[in-house]
Amino acid sequence: ALLSRGGVRPQEKTPILFVECTKAELDQFSDELEEQLPVEVERVLLEDLAEKVADTEDPPWRLAVTTFFHVHEVQDIVEPRGIEAVALLAEANIESLRRLTELPAGTPVGVVGWGRTCMENLSRSIEGAGLDHLRFVQVYVDEHTDEVLETLDGVEAVVCASITARKLREIGVSKSMDIIEEDRILDQGGIEMLGRMLRERQSNAAG
Repeated sequence: ALLSRGGVRPQEKTPILFVECTKAELDQFSDELEEQLPVEVERVLLEDLAEKVADTEDPPWRLAVTTFFHVHEVQDIVEPRGIEAVALLAEANIESLRRLTELPAGTPVGVVGWGRTCMENLSRSIEGAGLDHLRFVQVYVDEHTDEVLETLDGVEAVVCASITARKLREIGVSKSMDIIEEDRILDQGGIEMLGRMLRERQSNAAG
């Protein structure tokens, strides 16, 4: 009402799809976008995307946003329906990188994902940060509990998402294990790029 009295129109929210492979990161990244951009995010797991767009005769979304790890899969599904796929970079957060940097050279560190894809994505994010002084061991908690604990036997620290850290504690990982909780964040430059794309689309539509 105050904006209306002042002659300022509230910024209209643009409906977009956000696609990720796990519920935890889907919600986290979607929340980040809704906090920073005038968007209304429809949250879709990658495994449900094909069915989602197939069931919609006139898609309200012109953009499907995802991370670089999934962009080609998303493109193949949405672009035939006239929806443009946009990739954003998910990067490791500063606090977890600081803790990993402080570990002595050669320290064995477990990179643990909820599933194989999460494990691989987390590994890529950490590798991109240049932490080549550590010795990383990969495992995901979808595997049998005994295999997970056996793989982590001998590592001195574990890096994983918060949801995975809770699972590790449930299955009985050593209490002395240094668990570094790594909830990746979307690259700020990528969010700003998406904001420019949205503004350009609105200007073109108004023109």
